[in-house]
Amino acid sequence: MAVVITSAAACLIVNNQLSINGFALKDLKSQANQLSSANSDLQVQLTSLDSYNNLSGRVAKLGLVADGAVQYLSVGEQTVARQ
Repeated sequence: MAVVITSAAACLIVNNQLSINGFALKDLKSQANQLSSANSDLQVQLTSLDSYNNLSGRVAKLGLVADGAVQYLSVGEQTVARQ
């Protein structure tokens, strides 16, 4: 009789722990999905900030002008750029 009660109690404890772990796993998966979504949003924002149109607008606000034709001069192993 004691063996049956002990086995039933052990079964209840194991089932309870499995249930707790299941809820924790569900919460972690939800958190991972939220982080993945936030990461995607940040990637879109980064792409937007790095876009040519955004950078050219910021460059113009700083008063910088576009460079003309750049010429490259190679002498042996060294390469030099000049305008």
